[in-house]
Amino acid sequence: MVMKNIATRIINSLKNEGIYATYLKMHAIITDPLFDLRYGFDTGSIVELDRLTIKSENRIYGVHYQPTKVIFLKKFLKHIQHLLPSHAVLVDLGCGKGRVLLVASEFGFKELRGIEFAHELCEAARFNIEIYKSHNPTNIVFNIIESDVAQYSFQPDENVYFMFNPFNEIVMEKVLNDICISLQIQPRKILIIYLNPTCDKLIKSFPGIRKIGDFYYGYHFTVYSNYAD
Repeated sequence: MVMKNIATRIINSLKNEGIYATYLKMHAIITDPLFDLRYGFDTGSIVELDRLTIKSENRIYGVHYQPTKVIFLKKFLKHIQHLLPSHAVLVDLGCGKGRVLLVASEFGFKELRGIEFAHELCEAARFNIEIYKSHNPTNIVFNIIESDVAQYSFQPDENVYFMFNPFNEIVMEKVLNDICISLQIQPRKILIIYLNPTCDKLIKSFPGIRKIGDFYYGYHFTVYSNYAD
């Protein structure tokens, strides 16, 4: 039965997404566990919100922790590296166990910040970062901030925001409003990277924010910006 289900998923993926995307998905089944195994930590297991300590009332609008696939993220970041602002500071909104920050450390970011409202996930992210840095010494600054993203004060040096569908439109609207206010205070070029972009229409409705590209690497990444290149 298991093999039959796997075969069905492969066939459906080939029909709907093509050979390359299917290959990447099959590859990810192997490479994701190896990423964790290499460093001896856990960034890959799914965690439901009801198992976590979350003080924010917005927990009802949140989504369980699910990691971004390593191979997809690496291919995507390599592809858009030329779009990144100089001295890029990446902020992962809903960073979970920190996997995106760890992978992004290979792509020349000045600083990597993770915003997360679940206490246990913040602790896991900090632990994983320390292990990763012990294997890969780096001058990149990592910062995990335990906060509801709807209460977070966006900083004037932040110019790349990453999201893997971490919350619904109610929180998304608040976050986008706050980002736009930050841009009024400190004008700058930003990129918003959105994996599994369920709030695409909402983001495009914000004045000055436009979609600059859709990218498919087994999963759907969308990039938005306030600047037209």
